Amino acid sequence: MLGDQARCLVGRRVVGTVSPMELTPKVFDDVEFRERFRGYDPDEVDAFLEQVARAVQELDQKLKESQVRAEKAEERAREAGDADEALRRTLVLAQRTADAAVSEAETRAAALLAEAEGKAATTIADAERQAAVSRGEAEAYALRTRGSADEDAAAKLAEAEGAAAEMLADAERNAREGAEDLRQRLRTEVSALEALRE
Repeated sequence: MLGDQARCLVGRRVVGTVSPMELTPKVFDDVEFRERFRGYDPDEVDAFLEQVARAVQELDQKLKESQVRAEKAEERAREAGDADEALRRTLVLAQRTADAAVSEAETRAAALLAEAEGKAATTIADAERQAAVSRGEAEAYALRTRGSADEDAAAKLAEAEGAAAEMLADAERNAREGAEDLRQRLRTEVSALEALRE
């Protein structure tokens, strides 16, 4: 959710209320932003969402592949004559697969956060440039009307900075929640395999 500057909607819901389990590539494909005066560039927002959707799709595919490998390993363990040794090897493989998947998810989350920070910095820079232009125009107008142009420009800059901060906070929270959800799902699978051994 981006505050008063812009709102990102999926159906009738604000994206900030979507749970990590609902963060699928389709969510990012269906997302819409309300346009406001001096708001974000729609093309840049769409491009960024496409990148995030691809990243989520890749992570989801890797998780599915890990699950398939773990299931196949579990099946081989059941069929093996020495079930205990086979299960031990399966647990080791599943743990390594889970660790690799979590590590990759954390790396991707860090990359997404870095990109979000870059977007926020760009938004602030654009707002500062717009504020400078507004201030210059207001000063010329003030010669005739004695208006409060500086206060208006400062308010616009403060509003843009607040929107950028909210965007960055949402990106960080979603990335952390996505990584934690992935860890929990993989740990649950490993626990299930360990239960079979017992």
